[in-house]
Amino acid sequence: MENIESILGLVIFAFACWLIWVLCRPKYKSVRFCDVEPDTSLHHYRTIRTKIRGVTFRGAQGIIRRCCHPGDALTLRRESQNPKDRNAIQIRRLIYRDNGRAVGEQLGYVSRDLAADLAPAMDAGVWTIARITELTGGVTGWEGISVGVNIQIEVYKLAVVKAPKPPRSHLSANENAIRHVAG
Repeated sequence: MENIESILGLVIFAFACWLIWVLCRPKYKSVRFCDVEPDTSLHHYRTIRTKIRGVTFRGAQGIIRRCCHPGDALTLRRESQNPKDRNAIQIRRLIYRDNGRAVGEQLGYVSRDLAADLAPAMDAGVWTIARITELTGGVTGWEGISVGVNIQIEVYKLAVVKAPKPPRSHLSANENAIRHVAG
């Protein structure tokens, strides 16, 4: 009888562990930064190293602990209607869904100073993508310390194709104008 109780206890324990694993695992897998390739019509403009602000709000700590790893891709999304900062830029996970890539949960924001610099460029059409470089602080979750997220933002803009310059004349612009009028 003791043998059956111990086996039953082990089965219940195994089921509880499986259930916790199913309920706590991320719903969607993160897109790796190395799997994201910018459009060939864009050229790399700038690299910015910073940290995500506001990671202790909106349940972000749980998402970061469960789902985020160095090398994961992130997307930046303008939030121009934010009542506290019209330059606000959200930082969100980039995830795989059943139908492909999608924008996932919000982890936080770009700092106010950086947002003031980046927002006009984003509004003008620059393309940004980021990657997690490091998780800091209470990464294991046992210390009671919040987790910080260091990121690297890559900024791309449209490649400007310059028209070929006409051959230079040995005459000055004024001499060419006089020749044209007199001609």
